[in-house]
Amino acid sequence: MRKQKLSALAVFTMLLPRLLPAHGEDVPVTTPAVINMVHHPFKSFPETCLHCDEHSELGQQCCGLCIFENTCTEAQTATLLQHLASINIDLTSATPAKFFEAIRGRSLWIVGDSQMKYFYTTVECFLAEYVLGVRRSLPFPENDVLNSMMRRGSDRNIFWDSSKCMFLQDNTRICHLRKIFGPHIVQDVFPALIDGVPDLLNDIMIVNIGTWYDPAFPNDYHQDVQRLAEFMQRLRHQLPRKLIWADTPPQHFGFDMGYAWHDVGTGTRGHHTQCVFIDTDEHKRGGWMNVISRPMMAAMPLAILNSWNISTNLWPWHVGGPDCTHFCHPSIYEIWLFILDEMLAEWPDGALMPLQSDKIHQMW
Repeated sequence: MRKQKLSALAVFTMLLPRLLPAHGEDVPVTTPAVINMVHHPFKSFPETCLHCDEHSELGQQCCGLCIFENTCTEAQTATLLQHLASINIDLTSATPAKFFEAIRGRSLWIVGDSQMKYFYTTVECFLAEYVLGVRRSLPFPENDVLNSMMRRGSDRNIFWDSSKCMFLQDNTRICHLRKIFGPHIVQDVFPALIDGVPDLLNDIMIVNIGTWYDPAFPNDYHQDVQRLAEFMQRLRHQLPRKLIWADTPPQHFGFDMGYAWHDVGTGTRGHHTQCVFIDTDEHKRGGWMNVISRPMMAAMPLAILNSWNISTNLWPWHVGGPDCTHFCHPSIYEIWLFILDEMLAEWPDGALMPLQSDKIHQMW
């Protein structure tokens, strides 16, 4: 007999009674700050969106602090914490004060597509108590040339999904530079940062490309990553010393191999309705994009944020419906922040690589 596939909702419902505390059991009092901020943010910021698009070149993107597009249910959050506890991951060590101290006086550049945008949203909210002025700004104030370079090659209109920054205390800021393909990072991001940021070497940068590439044409991705890696190697001593490559996170679509573009031409794409667990050899090796990018990036003096291993079994936390690419908050984006927090704690200033402690190595 053919085995019936279970939907994410069905599996989540089956797991819930076993993962949540039984009636009468003690429930942990302390919820990690990186999780708690989604359901109970540090502060409400409704005023940030008042007339925002009338006074900012970012349009409606000038607001949005601690406003998450897709939030998990509190039951999902409780189940996630139980799952992490079962694999000995305790998120409570990540605190806003600790993380802010790691980036104090620097810019944290998060470069990539919508996955990196959601990660930026997480970091931004996590540090909400340190923000100045609340409203976001363009990456290069009063420099139209460099800002226009950030807009080139974007898949979205400037008023919908643009590159942006949030300023924090002590000359600190976090920025998302929206780029979806490698050539746009090589041609626009790196030159703009090198020319426009005086103290770039002391900053922190996280880079990823992957989700927008078609698995039917892996050579395109290979060529772009190879060019990006060569460019990063050539300019390594002009880019931030704390340079991080982020793995491309998994997708869990209900068709062949689980990838978003893999069913082009099969006639099934329009009928996809649920996310599913993917159990293939390729998936176990890290997915086709990471199989290509990992060796090239691992050969360079930088860190790798392993966003695949910790994410691959969290398929019930996808946004769901037709979207099995992005995840709800809090889930993998908040876990990435925890991993980044631990990584930066092990990374001496001036070094091109963090220390490889056993604790960090296990998470990577």
